Amino acid sequence: MDQLLVLEEHYWRQWVGADWIKAGGKNTKFIYSKASQRHVKKEIDGLEDASGSWKTDDNGIGDIMESFL
Repeated sequence: MDQLLVLEEHYWRQWVGADWIKAGGKNTKFIYSKASQRHVKKEIDGLEDASGSWKTDDNGIGDIMESFL
């Protein structure tokens, strides 16, 4: 159980970076909200294909990604 708590703290420390230290290393509501905000920022809304068309649907993005493999 203790090892699980240590792993969870390590995860959050990596996820929120310096904000973790500023909050005193606690799993606060603030830290969870910052982590959620970062997760939203990392979402890909769309990609541009080779012909210059912007694709936002899952199939279009998948096709573009597959073309680079």
